[in-house]
Amino acid sequence: ETLGLSNGTKSDNLGNNDLAIERNACILEDFLSKALRPNAMLAPATSQNNLSAQLRKEIRHYISVICSKYHPVGFHSFEHASHVMLSASKLVSMLKASESGDQFTIYDPWMHFSVCFAALLHDVDHRGVPNQQLASENNPVSIKYCSKEYMGSYAEWNSLE
Repeated sequence: ETLGLSNGTKSDNLGNNDLAIERNACILEDFLSKALRPNAMLAPATSQNNLSAQLRKEIRHYISVICSKYHPVGFHSFEHASHVMLSASKLVSMLKASESGDQFTIYDPWMHFSVCFAALLHDVDHRGVPNQQLASENNPVSIKYCSKEYMGSYAEWNSLE
């Protein structure tokens, strides 16, 4: 019942977004904690979280803000982004699991954190329609990010604002 929740709250007492925010934060905190370890590429993995309470609070707040920028549209919702983040995490974990002896691997703790973080942001503020549709309607988003190079990375720009 409390898997993934840092405060022991029962999962049925939380709204879907609150639960997703908590779970996503726990996942990102774990990866960030591992990436911040000295000699992260060489040191054995531990379950110790070396992040301060303030940093963990800021991560949750940031994810909460990101969640608020998602719209409840088809495959571009916060729920979708959470699923993509979990899938990305599994794929990167498979890279790590495939390590054996002298075999070369591209696994890196910073890559694990970065790929999962990017997956969570990938559809921020998506309106559920193609960029061309936004442009044809003179939507404020297409006006602000009018060139093709900016519309393709609108979610990334928006995640920083």
